[in-house]
Amino acid sequence: MTTLNLNFNTMFTFLKTKKLSILVILAGLTYAFLVFNSLFNSWDDFMTGWNEGAQNAAYDSSGKIKENKPLGSFYLSVKSKNGLSSFPDSLVNQKTNMVIKSKYRKTIVLGPSDSHKSAMVYVLFKFLFAMIVTITYIIIAIHFYKLIGSFKKEFIFEQKNIRLLRWLGFELLIVYFGKVLFNFFHYKINCSIFSFSEYEIVMDSADDIWLLFGIVVLLMAEVLSKALVLKEEQELTI
Repeated sequence: MTTLNLNFNTMFTFLKTKKLSILVILAGLTYAFLVFNSLFNSWDDFMTGWNEGAQNAAYDSSGKIKENKPLGSFYLSVKSKNGLSSFPDSLVNQKTNMVIKSKYRKTIVLGPSDSHKSAMVYVLFKFLFAMIVTITYIIIAIHFYKLIGSFKKEFIFEQKNIRLLRWLGFELLIVYFGKVLFNFFHYKINCSIFSFSEYEIVMDSADDIWLLFGIVVLLMAEVLSKALVLKEEQELTI
């Protein structure tokens, strides 16, 4: 029993003294998991785009007639024009063979692969903001792992950490507003190509968590900055 208590106390002391290191490692693993999970969830869409690109390349090189042009996938967010009480579509429940009324919020439709040419300006802006967000993702990862590396070494009250936090805060805000603009131009492209009798196309909303994270990280940077000033003043007083 004494040995068990000793082992427990040793483990508790280890966790207490290494709490910061453990949290830093967990933060790094969590970020890596989020990136991997995002890639995993978008894999089907990536493969769909890859296959459609290969089909278009084959069409361009073989000179097939226009009627045989391959179709492309278009991702739409829609809502019923008649409000919440309208369910213009239906599904068959195979468990009961009943027809169930339904309506869609997200849908993928097929159209001629060159339909987006009618909205080329919007396509270019959408591509621009997609690149900005993608590059910012990479920069966030670099700055994030630099920051947790510094924290792991228990270098907390450092001007370098404050700069990294401020950069991270601004980068998170760039991701949020970049996504907003990306979704806007995606919406404009879809509106220029499609129009439906039962549904209207709506704009996707950006994930507000990026906005929250950006503001919280900037707040943390200011708190750490004030703490560093107080620490330096105490050291001068002593």
